[in-house]
Amino acid sequence: MHLVEQYALSCGAKISKPYIRDKYYPLPCDRYITFSPISKPSKNYDYWKETLAMIIPPLKQLNMHIVQLGAKKDATFEGCINLCGKTSIAQAAYLIKRGAMHLGTDSFATHIASAFNKKIVCLYSHSPIQNCGPFWSNPSEVILLESDKQGLKHSFATEEKPKTINTIEPEKVAYSLFKLLGIETKIKHKTVHIGPKWNLEFLEVVPSSVAKFSQKAPRDRHVVRMDYHFNEEVMEQQLLSNPGLIVTDKPISIDVLLRLKKKDLVQQVIYLIKNDNFDVGFTKDLERNSIPNSVFTDLEGEFLNKLKYELLDLNKPISILEKKNKELIRNHKEIDLKNLNFRSRKFIIEKDEIFPGHAAFLNKTSIGNFNADPIPIFNQKEFWDEMDFFWITEKIKGKP
Repeated sequence: MHLVEQYALSCGAKISKPYIRDKYYPLPCDRYITFSPISKPSKNYDYWKETLAMIIPPLKQLNMHIVQLGAKKDATFEGCINLCGKTSIAQAAYLIKRGAMHLGTDSFATHIASAFNKKIVCLYSHSPIQNCGPFWSNPSEVILLESDKQGLKHSFATEEKPKTINTIEPEKVAYSLFKLLGIETKIKHKTVHIGPKWNLEFLEVVPSSVAKFSQKAPRDRHVVRMDYHFNEEVMEQQLLSNPGLIVTDKPISIDVLLRLKKKDLVQQVIYLIKNDNFDVGFTKDLERNSIPNSVFTDLEGEFLNKLKYELLDLNKPISILEKKNKELIRNHKEIDLKNLNFRSRKFIIEKDEIFPGHAAFLNKTSIGNFNADPIPIFNQKEFWDEMDFFWITEKIKGKP
């Protein structure tokens, strides 16, 4: 039963087309679509930026704009006319009524668009479409995309971890919009995997020289990789220019770390143990000097037990590095790996070169900038280990 029908049943009222009062709001353009992306946390799609990157260029060719509606506190998106917090409900209704179509998530704006018989592309996650979809719309003029719950029932939760709405591929949203608007365009890639850390950009510096950024990187996502090149002097200079984390596979001078700690330049020291030749004394020195630290390892069996025993008196938790491989990709058996490309949100910086991940660094495959086009994947362990940071796509012909 739809919510409208439930309300009618509870109130003893007859369902009819709603009257919506609208109010004039000036816009600098005549041709546009309305966009309402923000709602409850479980409804908030994390890949609107990627979707808009596909949508905006074809719309620009038609001199059509995207008008974002919402509250003042809502996240806004580049390339849209931002009206968040600038309209009343009546003014938003005016804009929706006169727009070419409405794009967004399950929200009040979608129901207004339905009442005005607008074309709609809407994303659904925690609630069934039959319960809360656009009630007054012509089915032929709406495309409703529901998340993949892998056989599970709807959660009806305001927050989901992980969010099922993120299983909807960006190109499906883009293609649905083009279909309703009658726009002939080709989408060249189909999503096969978007890592859960795709929206978090990490900058990892190889300390062979100091890397300079145009603006400071967040300290919890600026990493000095001493396991890639061990140079304490450059490490110290790098953290003086931008505080951050240190990843190391061998002990670092405690005196250097204490100098950095005094200036609050070290978020954490991550001791990476990948063989049984580890130095527990380093971890004990870090603990003794109250330097924030953690231990990560991929050791197994007796070697892992030995490490646990050595750290027993510190009551120190050990984080196990998760093993990943190509089998985590959906339908991996049906995909030709040679047909896959990827983009990364983890960048390794050495001197003036940018590498989209560890595998690219090992293969000396650099990119020109942080927004470079997708490049072919590397079918090796170092690539799959970092797949949480990648958007992996498959070249396609025709429709997604």
